[in-house]
Amino acid sequence: SVRGAILEAVGKIGAAQYKNNQSLTNLVLLFLDKIRFHTESERIGWGKAAIRIHMAGVTNPTLMNRMAYVLQLTGRDSRIACAYAMARFKGEDWFHESSNIKYIKNWCRMERDYEVRIPQMALLGKLHDTESLEMLKGYISENQDQMVQVAAIRAAKNRSDFPISDLT
Repeated sequence: SVRGAILEAVGKIGAAQYKNNQSLTNLVLLFLDKIRFHTESERIGWGKAAIRIHMAGVTNPTLMNRMAYVLQLTGRDSRIACAYAMARFKGEDWFHESSNIKYIKNWCRMERDYEVRIPQMALLGKLHDTESLEMLKGYISENQDQMVQVAAIRAAKNRSDFPISDLT
């Protein structure tokens, strides 16, 4: 658990220094990209670090490219942290690569935990293809958890190709 807290603290430092000292933020990204995990607490701390860094506006895709590795054999809490980190990522180009689109859609189809699905809806909203729009419509209309439905509506309303009349 200590290593998880250290990873989260490293992310806070990288996020705080992003505007003033990008070379330090780049070192933090390199560190977080190379670290290996042994426990769920470490994966949670890494996910929280990624949230902080992405909230600061870092558009470097290093952590996004590592998410698939981190999400392997993870527990619910680390999947939640990683999903929120991915949802906060502002680098639009990453969401246009076909392998990333496929990964997000597959993950959304397989995920069963509603707390992970909530931030996943924001990811579907960033993809801008017809299949992800249909997936969002399905999450809105199916008998889902209400928080997932609200997240899907929020994600869909930010898309220019979503007809608001579909909600009525």
